[in-house]
Order: sequence, then structure tokens, then C-alpha cells
Amino acid sequence: MMKKIICMVICLLQIVALFCGCSIGASEVESIPYKTKASIVPSGTVAQSGDYKLEWDADRCSLAIFKGEDVVWASMPIDQYLNNTQEGAVKKYIESHIVVDYKDEATNTLTNVVSYIGAVEDGRVYSYLVKDGIRILYCFDKQCFAIPVIYRLKNGYLDVMIENSKIYECGNEVYQISVLPYSGAVENSADSRIFVPDGSGMIMNCDLDRNVRNYSGKVYGNDGAEPTSYKFVYEDYAHLPVFAVTNPSDGTYCSIINEGAPAVTINASAGDPIIGYSYAYATFKIRGSETVKIPQGWDTVSITGQYSDISRSSRMQMRIAFLDEYDKNFSSVANYYRDYLVEEKGLTKKGEEKLLYIDIPMALAQREFFFGLPHDVTKSITTYDQCLEILSDIYDNTGVASVARLSGIQSGGLEVTKIAGGFSTEKVLGSKKQLQNLIDTLKESKIEVFPDFDITRFRKSSNGYSIRSDSVKSATSMSSTQYFYSISTGEARTDTYTYYLLSPSSIYSAAEKLLGKIKKLNIGNLSLGTVGNSAYSDYGYEKGYIGADYLKQFGKISSLLASNNIKVMYDSANEYSAVTADYIINAPTGTSNYNAQDEWLPFYEMVFKGYVPMSCQSINLSDITKTELLKAVQCGIGLSFTVCGDETLDYSTSKFPQLLSGSYENSKESIIEMVKDTQDVLKEQAGAQLNGVKMISVDVYQSDFSNGNSVIVNYSDKDYNYNGYIVKALDYILLGGE
Repeated sequence: MMKKIICMVICLLQIVALFCGCSIGASEVESIPYKTKASIVPSGTVAQSGDYKLEWDADRCSLAIFKGEDVVWASMPIDQYLNNTQEGAVKKYIESHIVVDYKDEATNTLTNVVSYIGAVEDGRVYSYLVKDGIRILYCFDKQCFAIPVIYRLKNGYLDVMIENSKIYECGNEVYQISVLPYSGAVENSADSRIFVPDGSGMIMNCDLDRNVRNYSGKVYGNDGAEPTSYKFVYEDYAHLPVFAVTNPSDGTYCSIINEGAPAVTINASAGDPIIGYSYAYATFKIRGSETVKIPQGWDTVSITGQYSDISRSSRMQMRIAFLDEYDKNFSSVANYYRDYLVEEKGLTKKGEEKLLYIDIPMALAQREFFFGLPHDVTKSITTYDQCLEILSDIYDNTGVASVARLSGIQSGGLEVTKIAGGFSTEKVLGSKKQLQNLIDTLKESKIEVFPDFDITRFRKSSNGYSIRSDSVKSATSMSSTQYFYSISTGEARTDTYTYYLLSPSSIYSAAEKLLGKIKKLNIGNLSLGTVGNSAYSDYGYEKGYIGADYLKQFGKISSLLASNNIKVMYDSANEYSAVTADYIINAPTGTSNYNAQDEWLPFYEMVFKGYVPMSCQSINLSDITKTELLKAVQCGIGLSFTVCGDETLDYSTSKFPQLLSGSYENSKESIIEMVKDTQDVLKEQAGAQLNGVKMISVDVYQSDFSNGNSVIVNYSDKDYNYNGYIVKALDYILLGGE
């Protein structure tokens, strides 16, 4: 009997080893993942496309792309590939294709391993020819997992894909994978530069004059399924999944994440003295996580990480392009990225650019007392009739037809209540007839009105959407609680209500219901302020892991609205919404201003200007209104202001920062003055693309447009002499225009 039990145990161990792809002995064939044959492709050319060929070095487990006789890219720094100058620990890091963070099964903590140490040194890298390239399997025997990655050579770029569904695990679980971290690395030099898409965009110089500077930014911002109790007050995020590195000797390396962007963090390091290089790379998250507090004895808690059992199965993919020229200001990267959006994502040129955008808060809950008992009453901030007066007055005084967003028009106003306010408009604002009169009257002056509805946030069940069953679930399978944050401290506010996010699986049906509502109101324009700048996960169903389903559902919503001829406005639009938007309000014009930043770069505007009409951030809500005004002039985009009609309500403790702008009457004169002062220069750039932006002196920038005009903007407090022209402090000059 005992012999039978021992035999059964041995058989079970062999089966486990076979399926998990992890060996008991590194040299055994059983260590290769299930249904995978041991294979090593001999060194040589594995793919060719036009002038490019992909070379595989089986001895060094490295890849390189040649254009003619020149190496234009390698899976490690090019000088390391050619000369093998680095040895020891540095070599092991810079020659690693992937870095894996994984959850240690024994300690429930994260640790990491690089592919050189975990797989290459043990001879546990296997390779297989595929169409247009090579599939490499990295077997980490000691860590008990194996990761397959496919590298394909396309027309002028390398396509890299992680095969998520074929990752093998045996106990330890893969949390995230950094791909080709040093393939775009350049030697530390003042002439080498890194672009990262923080906010509108920023440049990091790769010099050694300062300590090492590090950047890490989540694409599309914080995941709503992983709530946080604190947000940096001035923090922005990466609206675009693209980054680049340039240096005089090797040209420009550009990377675009084209699949799985919501799961990506873009990392960069400039002036790293230990590695000896500056570099940027993408980290793909495979599993969800949540930080939880577990009560202990004596009123103490332990903080630990909880991770989702199931990993993201949909693919993650990026392309690496090789641009020949040394592009110090990354204009060729913007052109390449725009062409990619046109060809792959459907970006097209939209309608006429507008010079002015007005955001109008409509309604808000106010606390009142009835016989000493508190209750909230929704009150109007700006009625329909007041909207008509404000927008007509601006037009009469400036002659500029604006684009207006009616924020908080849904039932409950700006407050988070039911999904889309229960798909109804707020009654205190006026009748449906008054709303229709507002839209029709302004249309005669070519003023477009976009009522705003929120189909992602809610705190009350209604219309078939339940907090219990339809809210986003965190990695611990609990409803993910959302907070408002303090404007001054960035901490989660405990003096107001919390709310929830609607599951991505339900946002399309919410959009369908909203479409039916606005059709009945005869509204042809729609603002979806939150759905276009979110990209969250839902661990309540497998397709929703790591934001996998959100972009798919957004695509369906976009197609639905387009097929019904609905014009759409998005707020601070991310890539996926920007390419479909008719208007973008509050386009990112600044950055988080991290210490890593050496120069601000309006890369976002360089990509979309001339294609999608957009505005700057709300000028009268900015810390320095003159600076935001100058950014609009520099980028050639519309001015934006936030105004309301009521002068009596107290907004000082409101959780909505847009209410700090005050009434239209108080800001009327300054708004009209700024519009009049800038409309000529903005008209000059209407329809033109922003070809390039460069810093010509500290806080002095030059913008060049496709119509031949240039704008010199001086953000400093001193006058600047530009080739004999005096650019006054906090002012600009236009060159080449009328």
C-alpha cells in the first residue's frame, strides 16, 4: 500500500512540474512548459522587412535590428551590444530583456528578478521562429514561472507582445513585467534627452550635473479599482501611452503601447551613475492589487498587499520605432505618433477650431435645516435663462462664438447621485422648453451647447444599476470606495460622502439609455466628462481585470454615438477618447512638475492641434491666470473659462473646485479683455498644426506652426530680446502673421 502511495505522489509531482513549466532540476526536459518543445534558434537573421533585418544572437540571448550595416536598435544599449564593455552586475541588468516583479508565495511580498540572472545564466532561454520574428521563452526555475514574449519586425518598427495567457506559474505569481528596460538606453550626456507624457509632456536631460532623476507615471492615471487615500495636489498623469529617448549618435527611440495601456506604468531614469546610462521603459501589470489594513492586537494594524488570484489574460503589446534623426525637441516623435493614431486608431480632422470655451456649473446641493434637522436641497447655480444671458453677452462683447459645457445639468447637479442623474435633467434649472430655447437661440449665433452627463460615478441605486451588483470590485472582491480629495492637502475628504464606479460591463448600457434620453430632448451634442478620462478595472469579472474591458466598452459607446450623429466633448481626454472627440475641454497644458523635469513640452497639443479642436485648462481657475493664457497662445488652442450665474451661494467648503471661479458678473470684464487681446493671434493659428516647440532660453519658448507662423512666449519676469524683437515679461510676440 505504501509503495502505491509513494508512486502516486511521484506521479503527481511530475504532472505538476510538467504543467507549471518549472523544473526540479534545471537540465530536465520536464522543466519546459507543457506542450512546448525545447528549441534554440541558431544565431542569424530571423526576420527582414524592407531595409531592416532582425538579428538573433543565441549565445548572448540578444536581439538587434540592422538597417544596412548599421545597428539601429538592440535589446541592450547599442554600445554594449557592439563592444561588450560592461561586465559583472551591470552587465546582468542591462542585458536583461525583462524584469519580473512577483508575489512570493511563502511571504506574500513582492520581489523581483531580471531575466539574465533568473533564466539566461542557467541556460533556460528557449527560442522559436514565428512569422516575421522570434518567440523567446524565459524560464525562471528558481522562481517557478516562465514567460513567453514574441518579437516581430514590421515596416520600420519592432512589435513586442507578452503572451499573457501562456505565462506559466507554479506557486509564485507574476505581478508585473518590465519589458526591454535598457533597449532605449543612452549614455549619460547633456545632449541625450528623454520624453515622458506626464500631463502635456515633459523632457528630462540625461546629464550628470544633478543627482539621478527618476520618473514613474501610470498611463491614464490611478485605477479606480485600487482606491487611494491620498493624491498629490498638483499631480497629473500620462494621457498618452508613448515615450521616447534621443541622442546624437543613435537617433531617436520611440515606444508606443498599442495594447494594454491601462495596465502600463511608464518609467524613466536620467543620469543614473551606477548603471551608467539613462533610459525609459514600460512596465505591464499582470495582476490587480490592493493595500489592506489587518487589525492586530493592542489597537494596532498591519499593512499588507492583497493580489488578485487571476491574472490579465488579454495581450499586452508595444511597438518600438527607430527614427533616424536626433530629435532634441521630439517633434518627429509627435508626427510619428499622430500618423500612428490616424492609421491605427481612426484619428481624423474634425470641424472648425473654436477660440473660446465656457464651462458653466449648473446646480449643487446645499445643506439646510428643517426644525433643526439637516437635509440637502439641490439649488441652481446657473439657470437656463442665466446661461443664455451669459453666453449671449460674451458673444455681443467679443464677436466670438463659444463652445459651452453645462456641467451638472443632470438631476442632482454636480453631486454624485444616480448614474447620469437617473437619466434626467435637474428641474430647478428650468423647464425642458427653456433648455430647448437655450440651445436653439444660441445656435443662431453658432454657439454650441454640450450638456454634461456622468455615466461612471454613482452612490444611489436606480434605473437597473445597483451599488451591490454593478459597482466596481477591488482585488479583495469588495466594492471599491471612491473619495473626493482636499484641494489644499490632497488627502481623502472624510467630511463628505463617498461614491462608487459603475462596472465597465455596464457603462455601454448606461450610454444607450442616455442616448434615448437626449434624443427625446432633441439634443445633438453631449459631454461625457468622466468617461473619457477614466480607465479602471473591475475584479468582479475576469474580462475587467487591469482595465482590459474598459477600452472595449468605450469603443462601443463611441461607435454608438457616432452612428447617431451625436457630437461629443471630453474633458482632459485620454488617447482613446481624444481620437474620437469632436471637442476636448481642459486639454492638459501642464505637468506634475516633478524634480525630474528639465523642460515642459506641450506634446499633447503637438499631436492633436489641427485635428481635434481643444481648449486650455480653465484660465480663471489656474494658480496664475496669465501663465495659462500664454500656454493657450503658445499652443494655438482655445481659451477656457468657468463661470456661474448665482452670486449668493457659499462655495468656500465645496468639494467641487470649479465653483471657486465665482459668478460671471465678477469676472466678466477680465474674460472679455483676455478674449479681445488674444483672438487675433489665435485666429492666425486656427486649423494649423503645431509643428514644434523648443525652449530658447529659461522660461522662453518658441512655437512653430504649419502655416509658417511662430510665436515667442516669455514666461519669465524679465524682458527677452529675440533677434532684435523685445518680448516683454509674461507676454508674447507673433512672427509671420498679419
